[in-house]
Amino acid sequence: MSSTSRIFKVLPQTASQLSDPTIPIEKRYEVIDSVFPTEVRKTLKSLCDDNDLKKWDEIAKQYTNIRTSNERQIHVQLRYVTRPSEKQLMDIQKFVFDKYNTHHFDFDLCEDKSLGGGFILEVGNDQYDWSTIGRRNQFLEQLKNTRSELTSDADIITILQQSVGNFDLKAEKKEIGFIESIGDGIAIMNGLDHAMYGEVITFDNGTKGMVQNIERDRIGVILFGDESGLSEGSRGIRTGRMAGISVSDEYLGRVVNALGEPIDGLGPVNGSEFRAIEQPAPGIIDRSPVNEPLQTGILAIDSMFPIGRGQREL
Repeated sequence: MSSTSRIFKVLPQTASQLSDPTIPIEKRYEVIDSVFPTEVRKTLKSLCDDNDLKKWDEIAKQYTNIRTSNERQIHVQLRYVTRPSEKQLMDIQKFVFDKYNTHHFDFDLCEDKSLGGGFILEVGNDQYDWSTIGRRNQFLEQLKNTRSELTSDADIITILQQSVGNFDLKAEKKEIGFIESIGDGIAIMNGLDHAMYGEVITFDNGTKGMVQNIERDRIGVILFGDESGLSEGSRGIRTGRMAGISVSDEYLGRVVNALGEPIDGLGPVNGSEFRAIEQPAPGIIDRSPVNEPLQTGILAIDSMFPIGRGQREL
């Protein structure tokens, strides 16, 4: 690509000849075959057929951008409790190469006793968790998913045995982003390129937030907790789950906060289902009919705006 662009700069008359529709196409093909490298001849001939050689500069620019992007160095950090052997390090580097198809990365080793065991590999904004804590969290999540199957105390042992037997330990990939700015309960983040609208983001201090605004290279996250423990550079991780709440008859008579968390001191609420906050409203047919008037007691409103009990909108 670069050599072709140099030819056009050194021999500007060549571009004029290839762009001239009065010159027979066979003659232009001969010029291409005699002057330009083999790998670009087919593309140039196609542009000559369309009399649109001016697109070459755009094609060359896009090619350069893609090549530069592929060669950009990525940062790789390995956090561990016990330093891996040389063979393990080679296997990890091979994993990075096979997964990201690049040798352009700097490798950083960091000891982290808080992992309990194993290690965590961070490649750019991706995280692969092989730590003891990560395994425990995977297992607890699986137990949480089977909790709704419990119908009696006698089922607990059976469910636990099935969960242990079916537990599939795998490296959990997570996408990591960082806060650019924060204020008024809103965190502007970069790095979460695949975040979805309404998805829950968790931060290192335990605070959660919901994606509310998505731009080309950053997102806006509404925080569900105190922002005092967060600052520029704080890390947030995608959960892959939409913002929602568990639903159950156990909520009846309980006092909860805006996140559905009990605040009455009577213990946790075990929800049997999960429902997203953002979801389509029931259709007209599925709704109960509105056939009973609702009197507000204000004559001006009742006479001008008839309201039905259970009505969703005016």
